[in-house]
Amino acid sequence: MLTLQPAWTRLLPKPGAWMEVLRQTVAVPIFATVIWLAWVLAAAYGAGVLAALLASFLLLAIAGWFLGRWPDKRCATLVAALILLGVIALAVFASREMVTASETLSPPEAQGAWQPWSADTLSRYQSQGRPVFVDFTASWCLSCQVNERVALNRPEVMQAFHSANVVLLRAD
Repeated sequence: MLTLQPAWTRLLPKPGAWMEVLRQTVAVPIFATVIWLAWVLAAAYGAGVLAALLASFLLLAIAGWFLGRWPDKRCATLVAALILLGVIALAVFASREMVTASETLSPPEAQGAWQPWSADTLSRYQSQGRPVFVDFTASWCLSCQVNERVALNRPEVMQAFHSANVVLLRAD
């Protein structure tokens, strides 16, 4: 908007200490988002991949520290570059772990009353005349997770599904 109306820049507050407070305040939701995304990653691929992600963050922080501490030194740049190569190697390793983990982890639907959704499974139960409830969800979907905890997984709801002979399918 300021590019369309440059005169509005005079309405902005002058630079000062408030900018540091604003920067720190904005960092809180960004860190919260990183924590949530790390949780989603761990839920999808396991703790090994989460450990690789956190180790990568630590290595990047160390590389940044070297560059900030000795900004004009070649050795600091070299150390930071070597650390960056380590982060890249860790990312390659973690991506292999993700593939392995996704192949070996049993889906959460295999536990309990929920079955994994597929078009064939749905058709089979519909042809039998059984009612089917499909929960379309995702581990990254906060409203889906809340809905599962406060509504779908309650004992009285599960009992009602069981009493009505409803087939429970989960599409993730």
